[in-house]
Formats: sequence, C-alpha cells, structure tokens
Amino acid sequence: MTLMHSAVAPATALRSHHPDDERLALLRCLLADRSWTQDAGQRALLQQVLAALRTPGLATLDEGQWTLLADETARYLDFRRQQSLERLLH
Repeated sequence: MTLMHSAVAPATALRSHHPDDERLALLRCLLADRSWTQDAGQRALLQQVLAALRTPGLATLDEGQWTLLADETARYLDFRRQQSLERLLH
C-alpha cells in the first residue's frame, strides 16, 4: 500500500497564528471604535482584559473575564455586520 505524502507545515508555523492574537486585535478595534459604545464600567473591565492579554505573565484571565471578552466581541462582530449591511442598503 502506498502512502501519499503531503507537505506538512513545521510546528513553528502553527504557533505563529494564535487565537489570542485575533482576540487581541478585535478587542483593540472594539475599544478604538467611536461608533461602538458600552457602559464605562464594562469598558474599564475590557481595558483590563486588554492589558492582561498584551502582557504575558501579568495575570491570567478568570472565567468571568473570558466570558465578558467572548460576549462583547460577539456583540461587536454583530454590530459590524449590521453596519456593513446598512451601508450596502443605502
């Protein structure tokens, strides 16, 4: 039986794209977007999450912070999709 060989990326290439990189970029966009608003307390919590993600070893995020990040980024992505659709309709 012959096995087909395929090119496999080295392990270092797999590590270069980390899910936290995408979360960090999206969180930066969310906090910088002037058309996106949130309550001041929640914004402060998100800024703490950003600081923790930016500085390895600072402090690990607890479950509540990960949930906040997931919920806010999901809401923000929905908001951006809606804005995009509205632009297409006008």
